[in-house]
Amino acid sequence: MEMTYWGTIRMKRPKPGISNDVTATEVNSNDAPKEARLNMTADWAERTEQTIADFIGQFWFEGSFKNSSISYGRDYILKNADELMKEYQEMRTKGAPDFSLDEALEKYYQAKYQNNPLQLAIALKKLDVEPFPHINIVNAKSIITDFTDYNTKLYFGEWSNTIEDILWIKSTVEKLKELLKAYVAAKKITEPKPEKAPVSMN
Repeated sequence: MEMTYWGTIRMKRPKPGISNDVTATEVNSNDAPKEARLNMTADWAERTEQTIADFIGQFWFEGSFKNSSISYGRDYILKNADELMKEYQEMRTKGAPDFSLDEALEKYYQAKYQNNPLQLAIALKKLDVEPFPHINIVNAKSIITDFTDYNTKLYFGEWSNTIEDILWIKSTVEKLKELLKAYVAAKKITEPKPEKAPVSMN
């Protein structure tokens, strides 16, 4: 059944820290026919739903109705959260651009919270609100040169714990960023003056 429908065979995925004969390349290659099959299924479902929507539109709106547009997502979850997190960490280590890291982290969240849409929405919103989300706080001070930006990064975790779930869902990214800046500003942290260079005695 699996070979007939998916065009592939069941293959055990490599477990982190355990050596086996299955490489990551083989696993990805095995996922390719599944993605192709899922695309075919999604295309069929789109056409079917659009046909039904067109019939309804023609019935209710007659001459004023033109056509419906149905579009399904194509972000299939074929890997588990641990595998996707490992891929993300490897990409970050290799210096991948932020847009690629955003996409990789979004896939991880979609796998981790696939059965919890509320937490998925919050995690994705946090990704948009947190300053420099792919920079570790340990390395932030040496990378983020702007004093205000550094502090918003530093206190993001503390601030996010004060925001209720419903506020994460209802508020826009811009509004949440304003709340974060206000939270940090209320701490009245003063920027230290640069140290004067020692005067050489010649």
